Amino acid sequence: MDLIKLYKQSENKLWKEVANRPNANKGLWVISLLPILGVQIWLRFPLSQSYKVSILGIEASFLMNIAVLFSSRQLVIWSFGFMSVFATIYFHSLPVGILMLFTCFFFITLLRETMKYYWKSFTVGECSLLCQALAGFIASVGYNCFIHAGEHTIEDTTKILQVGLVAVFVFVIGLWKVPTLRDPGLFYPWFFCTSIMGFMTMLSIELKHNIFSWIIVFLTASTERVLLIVWFAILCIAAVSFVIYSQENTERSIAEVVEKKEAEPKTKSQIPLTVLRKVFHVLIVCVDVPGLLWDPELVYFSTGVILALFIIVEVVRLLQIPPFGPLIFASFKPLLDEKDSGMLVLTNIYLLLGCSAPMWLYPLPFEKQDYSAVLPMAAGVLTLGVGDTAAGLVGVYFGRNRWPGTKKTIEGTIACVVSQLVFVYTIQQFAPDFVNGYTWTKIATAASAATLVEAFTTQVDNLVLPLVFLIQILL
Repeated sequence: MDLIKLYKQSENKLWKEVANRPNANKGLWVISLLPILGVQIWLRFPLSQSYKVSILGIEASFLMNIAVLFSSRQLVIWSFGFMSVFATIYFHSLPVGILMLFTCFFFITLLRETMKYYWKSFTVGECSLLCQALAGFIASVGYNCFIHAGEHTIEDTTKILQVGLVAVFVFVIGLWKVPTLRDPGLFYPWFFCTSIMGFMTMLSIELKHNIFSWIIVFLTASTERVLLIVWFAILCIAAVSFVIYSQENTERSIAEVVEKKEAEPKTKSQIPLTVLRKVFHVLIVCVDVPGLLWDPELVYFSTGVILALFIIVEVVRLLQIPPFGPLIFASFKPLLDEKDSGMLVLTNIYLLLGCSAPMWLYPLPFEKQDYSAVLPMAAGVLTLGVGDTAAGLVGVYFGRNRWPGTKKTIEGTIACVVSQLVFVYTIQQFAPDFVNGYTWTKIATAASAATLVEAFTTQVDNLVLPLVFLIQILL
């Protein structure tokens, strides 16, 4: 009841007076995306109990979202009770019902704390979407690692990623709640204890065999996998090199401004920021497309590892932990835009989440080679890596006619749709089963829906476009 009182006291600040990112509305429609997708997947596919618990966690967080938006104390209480009772009856398990109670409490606490301290880094819709996803993740972790600890309820790759991300979250929460741990002398020991020692210990218990031997066997499972890893490493080097280039170019431009005493600095080699940022979208395409076609399990595992690394990098940047914090801050600075106006820099994480979420959400066993599943798993690559990139480039260099009330151009919107359809057709020539089960009308409708959202939304398109495409393609 204390939590409800806190919400009642802070509801005006959270929902009525919260200042969103510049030029963005609250985006309340975004709150419904994950719950809708969860219902679609539940009704369409045969799911494991673990997956159902995760979806139930998302639906529970959605009910809590609605309760908070309507400032209804009764709805909050009923949501807690209903989800707990439903989970207990459906799964014939009291521990699962208790897990749902904890998931609801986790969601509502995380949402309140995030909007309280980092409100300028999000809109209400974006923050709610991320908290819903975390609630579903926590529900799945609770089911796999606690209620059914030691049992084979999910693939080893998923269990390793879950344990690893939990270790990272413990590391971050410790820094958040115990400020003394932010001291460089304590920061690195804390990181070692939680993210490394805790990770290894939990995995040894869960997997019942040596994690190092598992990693070696996993990475060398086939020649194709080894070649893909080499390809990924080359792309990582290219990405780091591009960040260094952007930083040096910016410093050179500033030096020229100071020397010539110009009022405004020149842009990096006169290349618009939008174009520079699309380089990372292209790199994502180069990673995900060959990976999804030849080894989706490797991409699934790799993107989870990179997510953990991105979170750690952002923590180091935010807290300016020497010696890496200032360096990371300087490296990020040339590539920031208005969506990074808050304390947190999240667009790189959003891009990874947007491209990877459809693959994480799609319930396909990795041992089943099914090219017809690649299209929905590639929703992020299509909308962000291909469509959004084409829209940005065409809009910058050829756009003349703008949509009313937006900065987006009609030419960019057309390029977004056409590029996605051309890309799907091209991939189909190499993998004929790529569009099996999906008519071209459905593909065109999904691409058009995501494109229209891209043209008119003020939310972070890296988060919402893949979900919109995936919802449409699964209708």
